[in-house]
Amino acid sequence: MVKLFKNIKWKHLLAVLSVILLAFIMIFSVACGGNDQSGDTDEGDDSGSISGDDNDNKEDDDKKEGGTVSIVSKINIDTSDEPLVLPYTLNGGDGPVSWSSDYASVAAVDKTGKLYPVAPGTATITASTSTHTKKFTVNVTDIYRSYIRISTVGQFENLAKTKDYTRTTKKYCLGNDIDFGGATIKPLGVWGDSKSAFNCTFDGRGYALKNRVTK
Repeated sequence: MVKLFKNIKWKHLLAVLSVILLAFIMIFSVACGGNDQSGDTDEGDDSGSISGDDNDNKEDDDKKEGGTVSIVSKINIDTSDEPLVLPYTLNGGDGPVSWSSDYASVAAVDKTGKLYPVAPGTATITASTSTHTKKFTVNVTDIYRSYIRISTVGQFENLAKTKDYTRTTKKYCLGNDIDFGGATIKPLGVWGDSKSAFNCTFDGRGYALKNRVTK
């Protein structure tokens, strides 16, 4: 054994060992580098995936359902009426609500839901959200131009005071619901009194006189 070691040239041995060590270092470096690169790739993929999911979730959170539109099935309006802000409620969402008319030459509606009577006839108005569609009918008349509109408590009380309701030539109609808030008012006409008889034309047009007390 001693003789064998004596015959080995140390410089050759060192060279061989250096080559082996260098090869080992290269193999180790490649192995570690590959793992790091793989880790970086996986990390990048995970990061991209998480970021995308977060954005998707955020968009889903920001998206709210349009909701369900509730409104009466029929609205009567006259060409002499002022534009009407359509009375609707939105349930289960936050809109927006878009409006359209199948006959704008009869009844037009703008993007805010204001209805404009144009000419006598019937039109279908559609209220739409991203999740719901509601259709209703609008009947437009042209018969109330010659009528005097009663739209406030004061106007109704003045009619009772002046007794113009006794005149057959007078024509009145309600312009909206009137809430008297529990006030006491005189009735239109007196039973058995020909001078105070109710002789005028009075059209309620589907509106109501609310919370009144007669005396």
